[in-house]
Amino acid sequence: MGSLTVRLSKSGHSRQIPMNSVVRAALLDLAGRRREPDNPEEPIFRCPYIQPDRFFAKAVERAQKALREAGKESGRLNGYTWHCNRHTFASRVVMAGVDPRTVQTLGGWRPWP
Repeated sequence: MGSLTVRLSKSGHSRQIPMNSVVRAALLDLAGRRREPDNPEEPIFRCPYIQPDRFFAKAVERAQKALREAGKESGRLNGYTWHCNRHTFASRVVMAGVDPRTVQTLGGWRPWP
């Protein structure tokens, strides 16, 4: 297991995030698709974290279309936003038995002052 550094997180701070082999493989695959794959300075994600609304709505529409084409119900994605991913993450790790302090750390939530 390794970790990756988020230089500017939602909280405005840099933070380390644990990374398993599946995440590492996905990131290496994405890195290989960059315009200059051998340039370590070229970002893997071109869209800054503050701009997901520029692409996320289209991603949800594509997912809904794929569900409809597969004969499945797509309405559950109505109103789904990028921010919902944080809530889904937190809910699933809590249901898996992860303690609240670890959920806070993994999710990047800052402690109350």
